[in-house]
Amino acid sequence: MEPHFYLLITLSLALLSACTPREPTPEVPWKNATFTEPLSTTLTFINDGADTREFSARMQDYPLDFKAVLPDSLRPGDSATLTVDIHQPYYVFCQSEYNLSLRVLLPGLDRALVHTDSGVVEVGPHKLEYDYLDAVLLPLNVVGRQPRTGTDLIEMQRVYFEEARVHHDTVPVPEGLPAYVLPLLERTIQLLSFQQPIESHNYHLFFLEDTLPVPAAISDSLGRLLAQADYYDSPDYNGAFIMWAQLIGEVVHDSARDVTSNIMTSRARGYLNFPISERRADATASHLAYLLTDQRVYLNKSESIDTLRASLPKTYQNAVTRIERSATARSASVAGLLKLLKSKYQTPDGSERAIGSTSERKFRLLKFWFAGCVPCLTQQPYERELLAAYPNVELIYVAHNTQPDTWRAYLDEHKPPAARQYLVPRGQTKEVLAAAGTTGAPTYVMVDATGAAVCQPCPKPSDPMLRQFLD
Repeated sequence: MEPHFYLLITLSLALLSACTPREPTPEVPWKNATFTEPLSTTLTFINDGADTREFSARMQDYPLDFKAVLPDSLRPGDSATLTVDIHQPYYVFCQSEYNLSLRVLLPGLDRALVHTDSGVVEVGPHKLEYDYLDAVLLPLNVVGRQPRTGTDLIEMQRVYFEEARVHHDTVPVPEGLPAYVLPLLERTIQLLSFQQPIESHNYHLFFLEDTLPVPAAISDSLGRLLAQADYYDSPDYNGAFIMWAQLIGEVVHDSARDVTSNIMTSRARGYLNFPISERRADATASHLAYLLTDQRVYLNKSESIDTLRASLPKTYQNAVTRIERSATARSASVAGLLKLLKSKYQTPDGSERAIGSTSERKFRLLKFWFAGCVPCLTQQPYERELLAAYPNVELIYVAHNTQPDTWRAYLDEHKPPAARQYLVPRGQTKEVLAAAGTTGAPTYVMVDATGAAVCQPCPKPSDPMLRQFLD
């Protein structure tokens, strides 16, 4: 290793030591909030412009699709409000016509954003702190910018931190600003500075197909910050932790798996070894709730969900289950299920047939699955037992997110105990979501002889509760 490399590491660690607050910091207002006892927080959008305005909003890694509860547009003078339950700060991505921004939402501190023809104005009850946070953070979180592509990552971290501090110091501190805001910003800027070199590493890896190693001074220093309890209250904690967990997990990536599967596996491992022990359950449950409502499909998703769920205390498991059921109920619909039953899908012999809205059997159990889903396979013995015990039940397999050749090969190899098999084409994820309420696998939905939903979704065959619907 070159001597100047050691010098850069020393400088980086010295910077970290110098910029870490040494004085006890004022407590944040949401100090006692947890995943199981969150704070309800409202976010209001108001159109004060002359014309109808299209807008959208979302919170990264939060288990609620804002599109399901917010209108696509607001007429002049109209407003829309949603409520989220959070225990730590989040960034809200807001888009109003051509105005794009990342704005902080703090637990228990309601926001109200007025969209005018010239910009966005905060009018909520916490205008003072939100205006100050926006003035500092909006220029540092430019939406849509390309990541920095330099190769000297230690220098990149140092320069970003210094420039961010200079910008921070140019923003006047308003009189009456709550005492917790300045330390919160200090920690946020530190985390942001370490995200820059990792973003550059990711850009080289995924877009330039080039390996740009991240020095230990970066990953180790960021790890130490993430292990400090006060940093959990920063709106950048989740993003920094995810980047760090993915970086640490790269050393054990499985070359046989796709990029998404490896990345999400690294995240799951990171939560199992969360750096703040007293916050592990809160952070893990938050990530798990997001996974259960995230509609992306990848090979090891179900395994990660089962592992994370098993690691949580029972109270947290119950809270996650309530969120999952609520999200599924919003997505699933009677009309969606009926449409799937009537639509024609490919069968193993190459023909296209409909499942059918009616049947001579008293019950039909639809299993939504995809090739490569290990938990889907583990249910097969329980499915056989169920069919033997209840001859009035027909099991029907509905595959999705699977290529036709892979689907047929999978059926030939594993020989599932279902006489009827169907394949929903790629690109029709919404149809599966509307029928099952989720694209997670395996998911079971039961209908009666008329096609009416008995349970949507249902307990798995391995769960004794399923038989309560049949007895």
